[in-house]
Amino acid sequence: MSSFVEKITVWIDKLVSLVILLVMLRMVLYMLTSLLIVFQDMLAGNIWFHGHNEEMLDWFIFFIVMVKAYKVLVSYTKYQHISIRYVTELVIVSCFLEFIFEQDITDHYRMVSGAVGLVCLFLYLYFYQTFKSMDETHQ
Repeated sequence: MSSFVEKITVWIDKLVSLVILLVMLRMVLYMLTSLLIVFQDMLAGNIWFHGHNEEMLDWFIFFIVMVKAYKVLVSYTKYQHISIRYVTELVIVSCFLEFIFEQDITDHYRMVSGAVGLVCLFLYLYFYQTFKSMDETHQ
């Protein structure tokens, strides 16, 4: 009976990995189509490279966060383990990018975002070797 359960578990793990791969591919396609739309807008003259353009800054934030999220998904697909290091990096990057670039947020949200980013940064630096060794043991 346990052999049967193990076989089913192996197939379900493969199915979950396939679903994660499809999500990753969808995310890459979404990023590429967003890049194409921004590029078309730049060619049409709707977005300029000079000045403080909110759309361009929002797109930079979006792209960097998506790349970090992609790294989390790749790590999970490879090792069936979410890397705490990648998740912490994603939180730090998201908080600081929101703090620095987001134009339409309140001062309270900006302070909370900056504080969370700083706390996560200090925790990341303090526990970096632990995070790294956790990733190495799961590989």
